[in-house]
Amino acid sequence: MSPGTKNIFLLALNIAVWSLNGLTLSGMVPFFAKKGIPIKIETTPHRTRLSINGSILQAAGVINGWFQSPMIIHLPAGQHKLSLERHGYAPHSFKVLLAEKDQDMTLSTELEPLADALNELEVTTADDDQDMAVTVILDQGLEAGPLPLVVNDLIPGLHSLEIRNPEGSDAKIKPFICTFSIQPGTNLPIKITVSEKSGRFQATGCQRLKKLQ
Repeated sequence: MSPGTKNIFLLALNIAVWSLNGLTLSGMVPFFAKKGIPIKIETTPHRTRLSINGSILQAAGVINGWFQSPMIIHLPAGQHKLSLERHGYAPHSFKVLLAEKDQDMTLSTELEPLADALNELEVTTADDDQDMAVTVILDQGLEAGPLPLVVNDLIPGLHSLEIRNPEGSDAKIKPFICTFSIQPGTNLPIKITVSEKSGRFQATGCQRLKKLQ
């Protein structure tokens, strides 16, 4: 199996597992309680995936470890290993030693972009649905938020997109999950248009994931 084929297979498998388990993933560590020493984390790019002591961060506003910088977490005194990653960037890890007397700490870092060709993605609503309230989640949390969504550093390979009602919405529309692929060596922008028809989400520019194989 070639490296490219292997990566696509692993991503497809991750999508399947995520769809079945609803983001209830093993190896995730919660940091809901505001106990310990407050640590402010600032990163570039602003959305990265954080692991602490080998466990994926789980907290309010965090999707599968992906958080929006800046963010404050609370850690107990002692030594901790923090690891940051994002597709298209070199991963970065560092150790933090916290003492009981420490009041707070700020950690700022900029991830180094890799030499791979990067592509731009633009997700918008159709002209007739400009007022539609919708949330999209790219690659299980790499990017998330209301539309329009523009990402300018996607790497080649298979990507997933989930379209759902915003949190707290009264609408009862099932999430729409689709996939799209970026071929190596291309730098053309990817455009996906989201719409709603007959009480269902739809999207042009990506292929709906109808069932798990």
